[in-house]
Amino acid sequence: YWDLLHKEGNEPNRVAYQALLQAYTCLLPVDMNSAETILNQITEPTGLHFAALIFGYGYRLRDFYSANAVMERMLQRLQNLKEVIDPEQAWEALVASYAVHKEIRLAKQARDVELMPNLSTLYLDNTLIRGCALFDNDEEEHVGTSRALYDDMVPALRTPDTYKAMIAVYQKFG
Repeated sequence: YWDLLHKEGNEPNRVAYQALLQAYTCLLPVDMNSAETILNQITEPTGLHFAALIFGYGYRLRDFYSANAVMERMLQRLQNLKEVIDPEQAWEALVASYAVHKEIRLAKQARDVELMPNLSTLYLDNTLIRGCALFDNDEEEHVGTSRALYDDMVPALRTPDTYKAMIAVYQKFG
């Protein structure tokens, strides 16, 4: 369909690019070279576009070096005063990639980077809490980490996902 889109003289929009990036980075076998090529073709990439590559590298391939390199490219774009819509999506993909592979320390470090002013940490904290529920050991540390994240949140800003994540932690560890 991508070729048909071009053949008919249509230019892909953000949604079309996102769908193609997700196909390359989520469906097996992952094709990161093609995903990189597509990202480089997008004149105004969004956080979701960067997030797709971060997901592919971090979650699918467990290649945190390359996932961080994609994040650095997005941050460089922001520092050059180029707008990136929804950059928090990329941040969430990085934190989630660490969390799903039980790298909570690295996930917390990624969350705490202060290069992005006004970044809402709510979704990042929910992602970390969900990550704590993935562990099979060290109940005290993971319940404590989850509880500290929960307690630090402004109560009015907690979402149903926050409570769902906490329930998952307590279900896991009793």
